[in-house]
Amino acid sequence: MSRPKLRPESYTVGWVCALPIELAAAHQILDEEHHPLSIQDPNETNPYTLGRIDKYNVVIASLPAGHIGTTSATFVAARMQLRFPSIRVGLLVGIGGGVPNSKTDIRLGDVVISRPEKQYGGVVQYDLGKTWPCRFERTGSLNSPPDILLNALSKLQSHNTGGISNVANHLSKFRHLPEFSRENAGPDILFEPNYQHHGGDTCETCDTERQIRRDCRGNREIAIHCGTIASGNSVMRDGQSRDRISQELGGVLCFEMEAAGLMNSFPCLVIRGICDYADSHKNKAWQPYASAAAAVCAKEILLIAAANQAAETRRALGVTFSERLQSLIERVNLDSFLQMLSVKDEEQPEFKDPIDCNDPGFYWIFKNIDFKAWERSSHSRKLFLSGPSDSTLRKVSSHVVQQGTASLTQSGCVLYFFCPPLVKETTTAKLVHSFLHQTISWSRTQTKLSIVKVFLHALREKLVERFSEQSENVVEKRPQLSPKLQAMFNGPTKSEDHLQTIKTMLEEASNNEQWAASKAALGMEQEPKMLVVIHGLSDMERHKNDFTKEVLEFAEFLKTRKSTVKILLTSRPQADLKEAFATVPCIEYDKERKECLTSLRFDNSRYDKIAEEHQGSLEWIWTHDQYQKWLDVSASRLLYLQGKPGSGKSTLTKYFTKCLLQREPNVQSAIVAKFFYSYREGEAQRSHYNMLRSVLYHILDQDETFFYHCFQHEYRCQPQLYNDGSEIAKWKYGSLKKLLLSLRDHTVTKRVYLIIDAVDESDDDERREILDLLLKICSETKECVVKTFVASRPVAALERRISEFHSFIRLQDETQSDIFHFADFFLQQVEFPNFREQARTYMVENANGVFLWVKLVGQELLAYDEQGWAQEDVFDFLKSLPTELDKFYQLMLEKMSGRTQKENSDGIKMFRFVLFACRPLAVWELLHALGIPDDRETTFNVSDELFHRRVPQERRIAHCSGNFLEVKQRDGKATVQAMHQTVREFFLRPHGYVEVSKFRMVRSCALQTWKQDLPMYKLGPHYNYTVVSSTSTKGLWQPMLYPILDIISIAAMRMHMSGVLALSLLMN
Repeated sequence: MSRPKLRPESYTVGWVCALPIELAAAHQILDEEHHPLSIQDPNETNPYTLGRIDKYNVVIASLPAGHIGTTSATFVAARMQLRFPSIRVGLLVGIGGGVPNSKTDIRLGDVVISRPEKQYGGVVQYDLGKTWPCRFERTGSLNSPPDILLNALSKLQSHNTGGISNVANHLSKFRHLPEFSRENAGPDILFEPNYQHHGGDTCETCDTERQIRRDCRGNREIAIHCGTIASGNSVMRDGQSRDRISQELGGVLCFEMEAAGLMNSFPCLVIRGICDYADSHKNKAWQPYASAAAAVCAKEILLIAAANQAAETRRALGVTFSERLQSLIERVNLDSFLQMLSVKDEEQPEFKDPIDCNDPGFYWIFKNIDFKAWERSSHSRKLFLSGPSDSTLRKVSSHVVQQGTASLTQSGCVLYFFCPPLVKETTTAKLVHSFLHQTISWSRTQTKLSIVKVFLHALREKLVERFSEQSENVVEKRPQLSPKLQAMFNGPTKSEDHLQTIKTMLEEASNNEQWAASKAALGMEQEPKMLVVIHGLSDMERHKNDFTKEVLEFAEFLKTRKSTVKILLTSRPQADLKEAFATVPCIEYDKERKECLTSLRFDNSRYDKIAEEHQGSLEWIWTHDQYQKWLDVSASRLLYLQGKPGSGKSTLTKYFTKCLLQREPNVQSAIVAKFFYSYREGEAQRSHYNMLRSVLYHILDQDETFFYHCFQHEYRCQPQLYNDGSEIAKWKYGSLKKLLLSLRDHTVTKRVYLIIDAVDESDDDERREILDLLLKICSETKECVVKTFVASRPVAALERRISEFHSFIRLQDETQSDIFHFADFFLQQVEFPNFREQARTYMVENANGVFLWVKLVGQELLAYDEQGWAQEDVFDFLKSLPTELDKFYQLMLEKMSGRTQKENSDGIKMFRFVLFACRPLAVWELLHALGIPDDRETTFNVSDELFHRRVPQERRIAHCSGNFLEVKQRDGKATVQAMHQTVREFFLRPHGYVEVSKFRMVRSCALQTWKQDLPMYKLGPHYNYTVVSSTSTKGLWQPMLYPILDIISIAAMRMHMSGVLALSLLMN
């Protein structure tokens, strides 16, 4: 590649070095090497190295071999200035001897640069002066370096301190040259000033005990020191003299031999790489690396100086062009300017199909508390809408724009922007220009042109600022000037091209510049009210994050105005936008309602465990006159289904719930909410609180509009609890009642069906109040229709209100036909055709509407028939069976008495666990309880693997419980419960048959059973929650391996009490 050949006048930087190694280092850092001058002066003895560093053309001269000192330096510099008359910047670059001291930690390889300090201009000649008895008086003074170099030096220091210097990058050019490697320079050793060198060229024989110990530096970057440099005609190689002279001069950093000869005739910056400590231990090992270090620092200073100089030039150009633009802007025409704005083909609102705010499809917006607050507030507010349907959001945004335009005609301004679909690119310029165009259209005639000029002047200032700052090379993420802007700044503008110049400004301005100009223009018009709608932020495919940030900043700016500003932003759900607008009130479609549903969800387990109806039975309900009366009237009504124990109330209620929507076409779009109380399922299933939660959950799940009736406000008033790292509402009982009562004035067009079973099994407390609540709903509803279906045994709270119920059905009066078919179902399986009709008649007459009695009798007949008895014997056996449930249960219990002691023991234990446990027991929990021996004296190790051999099979439950207990499956989980609520009442009835039998079921007996079992588990006198661990090894109890412990551990861990006390709590 050929080297450029320039004239001598083209070189503006003179670079002087004394040694060949310094010249070699300088040659390496040139960006480009030039061809030597072809014509040499016969008297010129200096060979010059020519080249370029950045924008500077540099001439490098070295002293003749063997000639060093101030005189030689003066001669070389003078000849160079004559040969290259355009030199304006001088550099003296090479090596020097450092002066370490307590204030400045100078090391070999560091760089010292001359800088004016105290009375010296950066360099002092220490051996020039007058000698007097006992003292030496220095005379003369030296000039300071040029300002352009001192300014560059200041910035170099700043960059170096801030860690943004490029010195290390420049030094990398020497990596392929081992001679200049730091690793080849040898160790950095500093000896005491008064310790003289011993031996040859190295310090191998010097006493290492005389070294000065210094802390190790944290990095190997070049350290740069600025201050005074001492220059003289002799080599300084004595540590004591070095320190004495430095002290006399007020502290110098370096000794060298050329600078004093240049400063007054060739003002320059002196840059010295430290290769020794100016003492007797001086050697040449560090000279190559020190030369390279000085050279790269010199290059970095030139680069900074070039940038500074270019910035000054560009600033001057910018000021000149800014003045020209000012003149052009003042001549702008309003109509011509509006045509330049990029508002063609922009998306427009849809006004042709106005929407109804009372449409349920828009409730999530227009009925939302946050939207109402945003709409009605007299203060500035922002709101972010996030929904799945773009068409819905577009209609809403259009509606808001239309309403705002109508209401703010005389005293406000409406700005809107609808982001185009993804197939198009949305730019900030489009939005800014749309807002500017709309602002002008809303403004008074006399201010329209002023708004345009303010916008253009603000844009001009930002463009000029960018043009000027780019010369600094530290622009804060500003885009580079486009060719159009470069041409606009650098060339003269013809007056006839002023419109094209304005257009170029609009097209080429950056997003930040567009926003800044827009803010300035909007500041002109301080309307009392402003509405801003930006629709479809999710349609921003490119630069979405930047655009979103700009929109937020713009919104914050609008809030600073004196006027009231309402800002509406819309988008489809996107995680990045949701995060970006985290500080903006947000309405996300159906999000809050679903969170509310989560807080209401309750597992009403009874429904799935209720037996299905016998095929073909219970269909009479659909034609019953009381049901038809309840159903057909277009008003809220309450139907009370009363039934004695065992009459099939729950089975009918389940059948009714299951078939209602299928059997009644008019109900297919209705809302059905249900709850089945259950005493056997534990306290939670008896709770009115959980009934309200469950019913409200079903209503809210099927009717979104109910949330915006008054649910949302109440939901936000509930205390929040943390659950699995997220917050969930803890509902107040009073709030739940208030919400159910709010059905009275709910405007839903669908019917609401409330189906509640087994009210008699609910908590006695507040049962009356709940019934009052249901009656109040049915008697006071104004808009919607609420049909309430209540099933229960006769209980006082219901019986005293029979006259208030709109419909009443006594179940046992209606089920004779169903009883007939149910009895026939069993009798068809018994082999006595001669007595079947008589048996069926007998069972129907004696059932008294109790399906449970029919079931028990049928099961006994089948078992008796299997023994091969004669038909007459079977019929006689049927007539011998008790006709009342309690008597029948006595019979069942008496049959159990004849079993073995072990069978009875297991049966009693099962009854006590099931009837007194705090919740339904899983099958495996009960079986594990049976695996524990009853005898306290039995040697039993709970950690022994043999324990699992003691756990009986599931069929043990049916065998030992005498059919009083049953296993129910639900969601893949098997639990044990009393066969019917009447069984529980039979066993626990005070002064009843069971109390005087061996199966006595008082609480103290149950507690004794638990007390006996606990020691067998080796829990000790005080059960500590740390014992039970999922990571326990052999010898420690694990609840997953021994399920019955889970019941104990919950209370014991929470209460830190003994196992016995915990169990007492559980059974309570």
